[in-house]
Amino acid sequence: MIRNFRKRIRLLRRVLQAHRDYVGGRGRTLKALAFLAPRVGRTRRTICFLPTKPGPEYMIRHVCALLGYRTVASMDEPSDLVVKWVDDTFPSPSHTLRALATKGRVVNLGVTDISKTRIGRLMEEVFGYSATVDPTSYRGVAIKKSNLNAMDMEEIVECPLSMAEVDGGAIYQEILGESPDGRIVEHRIACIDGRPVAAVERLRDPERRFEFESSTLSVARLSDVMDPEELRLVGKFTRRIGLDYGDLDTMRDGQGRLHVLDVNPTPWNQMIGDDPTPAGPALLDMARALERMVEESSGRWLKPRTMSVADGQNPHGGARAGTRAEAAHGA
Repeated sequence: MIRNFRKRIRLLRRVLQAHRDYVGGRGRTLKALAFLAPRVGRTRRTICFLPTKPGPEYMIRHVCALLGYRTVASMDEPSDLVVKWVDDTFPSPSHTLRALATKGRVVNLGVTDISKTRIGRLMEEVFGYSATVDPTSYRGVAIKKSNLNAMDMEEIVECPLSMAEVDGGAIYQEILGESPDGRIVEHRIACIDGRPVAAVERLRDPERRFEFESSTLSVARLSDVMDPEELRLVGKFTRRIGLDYGDLDTMRDGQGRLHVLDVNPTPWNQMIGDDPTPAGPALLDMARALERMVEESSGRWLKPRTMSVADGQNPHGGARAGTRAEAAHGA
C-alpha cells in the first residue's frame, strides 16, 4: 500500500510538472490541479506502440505525459490501447498487428497509404475537388512535391511542363494558403479517434514558404478554422484513409475552400515547436480526447505470448518508403 501511494505521488508530481511546462509556465498550479484532480485516483493507463515506441520528439509522448500514461513497445504486460506506429508512406501492418486486431482495437491499423497521390484522390472523392494539377496542361505557377511523405522535396515550378520534364516520383499542386496580407497560412489539425480535436495556425513569409523554422505558431479554435460542414467532411476523410490518431496539414485556396495536403499518423511535435507553452490549450484538448478513446477501448489487452515483432515478418509489413525519421517537416 505504501509503495502504491509513493508511486501515485511520483506520478502526480510528473504530471503536474508536465502541465506547468506545457500549459503556461510555473504558477498555474490551480489550473493544473483542476485538470489532474478527477484523474488522480484512476488506474494508470498503458499504451503499447508497435513495432516501436515513439521518442520524445513525437507529439503523442507530450500528450501521454500530461495524462501520466506509460508508453511501451511490448505486449509482455497488459496494455489499455495498442497503436500501430510506423513511419512510412505505405505503413502496412505486420502479421502481429493483424492478429492483435482480431482481439481488440489497433489504432491506425487502416492507414496503409498516405502518399500525396492517395490524398489527392480522396480529396476529390470526399470534398469534390483537389489541389493536384496535371503539370503538362496546367498553366501557371505550381508546387512540385515528392509523392512520398516527409521527404522535404518541394520547389516552385512554372507550368506547363513537357513530358520529359515531369518527375514521375512527384506530384504537382496549385499554390495555396496565401492570405490577403501576403503571408502563408497553414493549419495543422490534430485528430483523435478520427475526429478533429485541436488546431494550430502556422504563419510564414512567402519567401520562406518551405522553412518550418520560420513559422509563427498560435493555437486556433476549431470553430474558427472549419465550419460544421468542413468538420463533417474532414471526419469522413479520416475514416476513408483509416486515420484514428494523427495530424492533417490543411490550407485554403483562393476561393476559400479547405484542402487536406498531408496526413501524419506519427506526428512530430511540430505543433508545439521548441516552446510548448503556446500550444498548451491544444495539448489539453488532445489529452482529453486521447483519454476518452482509451477509456472507451475494449478492455485491457492480455499478453499474447505466441505473437511478437520477431515472428519472422517485417514488422512494417513491407518495404520502407519515405520515412520521416530524417525530416521534421510534414508537408
